[in-house]
Parts: sequence; C-alpha cells; structure tokens
Amino acid sequence: MDDRAVLRRAVAENRILITKDKDFGELVFKEQRPHTGVILLRLGDDKPSTTIEAMRRLLTGYAPRLAGNFVVINNRRVRVLNPQGRRI
Repeated sequence: MDDRAVLRRAVAENRILITKDKDFGELVFKEQRPHTGVILLRLGDDKPSTTIEAMRRLLTGYAPRLAGNFVVINNRRVRVLNPQGRRI
C-alpha cells in the first residue's frame, strides 16, 4: 500500500497511525489529508525496548491528546501538534 492508502485505511477504521515514515507529515500538513491521529517515531535506534519505552511514556502522559493530532516522539520529548500544526 502507498502512504495515502495507509492513511485512508486508518481513517476508515478509526485508528491512530504509528509510523517511522516522515512522509506522513507532508500528507497531513501540506496536503491536508484527513486523519484520526498520527504518531511519528523519531527514536535514535530501532531496538524494540526503545520503542516500547517510548510508547509507554507516550500513553502514560499523553493518551487523551493523541486522537486527531500529529504526535512526534523522540528520545527526549513528545510534541503534540493540532491539525493546523500548532503545539498543544
């Protein structure tokens, strides 16, 4: 599936998309594609333990703000952006 199809499917199934692909930022902000939430993982490595810890941190501190927003998580911080690209 291409990225647009993945995004459409996530919307159709009312799912938040978790990805490491920065192209989804362009689809959401530049092309204004509808979405139900995107989590972009920008971690320093691909170790499962790093991803699990990042997701645990995200869900513990930010769960109520995930739906409908674009979230970028790295090893140091979490940024939650509304559909207009503003931090919330």
